Amino acid sequence: MFTRIASLTTTLTLRGPALARNLMGRCFCLGVVGLCLSGPAFAGSFSFLGNNVSKLQSSTGATIGNYATGSAPWDVAFDGVNIWVANYDDNSVTKLLASTGATVGNYPVGANPYAIAFDGSNIWVVNNSSGSVTKLQASNGAGLGSYSVGGTPWAIAFDGNNIWVANYGGSVTKLLASTGATLATYPVGGSPKGVVFDGSNIWIASYSGQSVTKIPLSSH
Repeated sequence: MFTRIASLTTTLTLRGPALARNLMGRCFCLGVVGLCLSGPAFAGSFSFLGNNVSKLQSSTGATIGNYATGSAPWDVAFDGVNIWVANYDDNSVTKLLASTGATVGNYPVGANPYAIAFDGSNIWVVNNSSGSVTKLQASNGAGLGSYSVGGTPWAIAFDGNNIWVANYGGSVTKLLASTGATLATYPVGGSPKGVVFDGSNIWIASYSGQSVTKIPLSSH
């Protein structure tokens, strides 16, 4: 089910290099509810049971098309040209041309990909059952590396230089996006399931901790 958000693009504020890059690419993704704006005219959803993504006209909500993905599509990202879908049961991601919905490719990742993000050049995929993230070159889907994080990673964010991964065991891992090197791991509240960058700080939502943790980039 979709709820139309009126004049969404007029209410967003650019607050940092990562968010600005995504918005200048005309993408605003809400993976939890399965919504990705891939341009001023189009929006889309993904269907876990139907193994597809749907493309909607954002001005009217009219369905433009449904496009096949892998099994159990779980999260979605936009790289400025293409839609990337994490397929939880296939251990893969599907790349679709946003303008037509045509499949560009399917690429293997780790076990049970759960979350996905774009850093301006590469796609990062959180592998929920592998305790790792996979880095793919957005231009061709080539695997650039797999990097260990904490146990049962759930969510991912990009701050303009670094990748942040929320690990369900109660921590967040910071990786250097250019190399994948682990820079630090920080304790947060119990069972973190969401992470976001606000331009200056990382915020982590902790499910069982019933709290959010704020980590300022200036001191971390």
